[in-house]
Amino acid sequence: MRVMPSLGIALPLAVVLLACSGSDATTSDGLVVGDWRVYSQTLFYDAGGSGGSDASASTTNKLRLTSDGRWKFGSSRGSWYVTSIDPATWERWGIQPYGPELKIVLDGWSGQSADGPIEAQDGRVDFLWVIYRAAGSSPGTVHMKFGHP
Repeated sequence: MRVMPSLGIALPLAVVLLACSGSDATTSDGLVVGDWRVYSQTLFYDAGGSGGSDASASTTNKLRLTSDGRWKFGSSRGSWYVTSIDPATWERWGIQPYGPELKIVLDGWSGQSADGPIEAQDGRVDFLWVIYRAAGSSPGTVHMKFGHP
């Protein structure tokens, strides 16, 4: 067994290394693999302020994470992995560190890479965040919170 302090659980030796260059975290595939639904979505405008969207508008699109490191959300697809959160990442997100030590990285999200904290407790992952840049006439940063359907 290997203890993952960031998740507060012991994992079996048969762990899945979700590898990508620079990835240094291991996780059990059962903790993040599966379907996730949008709980909330907010765009924080570069010019100030924010705008939310009704999560029920996105319930038909589930984020699917497969054990082979692929993701799908609606018609979009890419690869994913888990790695540790460094202090520069918290700063880029504009969030004060609040506990999570691991993040999910989704390559190919909106033609770029998106990432966000993994919120876990009591041996389970409760929420994943996907944070990415939005361009256009009102640029900003989108924060999407995903939970189990």
